[in-house]
Amino acid sequence: DNSNNGGSTSGGTSSYSFMETIGDSLTFGGWGNTTSKILQTNYTNRAKNGAHLIGPTENDGYMVYQSTLVSEKCDLCCIMGGTNDSTDIVAGKIGELGTKDKTTYLGCYQTIIENLYEKNPKMAIFILTPPRRFDSTNAEYLKTLNDECKKLGEYYGIPVIDVYNNLGLNTITKSVLLNSDGLHFSGDGKIKLGTFVANQI
Repeated sequence: DNSNNGGSTSGGTSSYSFMETIGDSLTFGGWGNTTSKILQTNYTNRAKNGAHLIGPTENDGYMVYQSTLVSEKCDLCCIMGGTNDSTDIVAGKIGELGTKDKTTYLGCYQTIIENLYEKNPKMAIFILTPPRRFDSTNAEYLKTLNDECKKLGEYYGIPVIDVYNNLGLNTITKSVLLNSDGLHFSGDGKIKLGTFVANQI
């Protein structure tokens, strides 16, 4: 179940009523449930397993399309993407600010952000940097994406939540926060990420 109707919680409240998330399997897995419960919001998860940020935009396996599904009543949207885009990033498809070239990382991200503002100009948008990974994939490009996300935040004047550097995910904690694949969050990891995001918001 990728939806949550909010409800009473001892965690606290926020000024937001409808939260939605965009992303890949790391978000599809459910950390947003914890965030929405703490903030006491309704919640819809638009993320899909295996989703890419860069690529064709006609299905929800690509995050640009996910952004077109977000409801106009959404007043809080969190975006986290890039984990599945390693081949394109290593190939230099970062892109440039001020463009919406959907063959590049920054171009797709800018398209997503502007799609969301077209839905609701009052929407609060938070960019989450993709987290560290400890599987067999060369993860050096995630450091690059961390920097690029911060550039996006500065360009649009929107908050960036630095999951990569500040979640506390490292070689010591990975056995608790991640599954054995070294990539996807465990139950404890989802709660930690969801709580971290709620506190940042």
